[in-house]
Amino acid sequence: MPRYHAILICILAIPLTACMPKQAINYSMEDIAVVPDTPFENAILAVKPFEDARKPLITDCPMVDISQLKKDGKRFYYNCDNLYKKESVARDITMTIVNHLWHTHIFKEVLLVDTSPPNADYLLTGKVSRFDGLKEHDFGAVAAAQFGILGALLNLARDSAYEGTTTFDDVKLISLKDNSLVWSGNITGHIEGSDTVDAHGLSCYRKANLSLKEADFNLVNSLVKQVISLPK
Repeated sequence: MPRYHAILICILAIPLTACMPKQAINYSMEDIAVVPDTPFENAILAVKPFEDARKPLITDCPMVDISQLKKDGKRFYYNCDNLYKKESVARDITMTIVNHLWHTHIFKEVLLVDTSPPNADYLLTGKVSRFDGLKEHDFGAVAAAQFGILGALLNLARDSAYEGTTTFDDVKLISLKDNSLVWSGNITGHIEGSDTVDAHGLSCYRKANLSLKEADFNLVNSLVKQVISLPK
């Protein structure tokens, strides 16, 4: 079923709780550029699932609804863990790092592993400290959504604020040849702005994903800047 058909069904007929799909942690990789001629082009990178060190803004997630919180005097939808497809949020986040690095071709191969395989040359570890997506709750948008297609059209002309932040702490790239530390650091991806109002709040999950993409970009850039001058 096309996405807009599902949206219209939710607007016109079915209660919100029946239309609340589980959310995935991912983003488009189409704009990720290949990094040519790196010291690691023949190396295999093992990536251990990052430790989940988050302190979510909300921990008591509702069963089916989008979580809400107050910030700076406004009410926002929040990407609480209850609507993610899988229980291990940190592992799914790490998988995006693996996929992102694979698309850059910095390494010959990038593997998500619990234990480093004997043929791996490098190991990447770290902690997920933040993974927050916020989309401003708009009472007018919620009211307009009750009027079907007309309300949906009216909402297209309204904007509300959004924000997303992903943070990786204590990230380490280790050479498995001698267990030496090649690089370490902390990484943050942050987005904020305003776009079309969201009467139901699901876009807070997309904002978290976009901040994750920014963090992954920054992680790759930090790795490249640090090691590009290393001898092959």
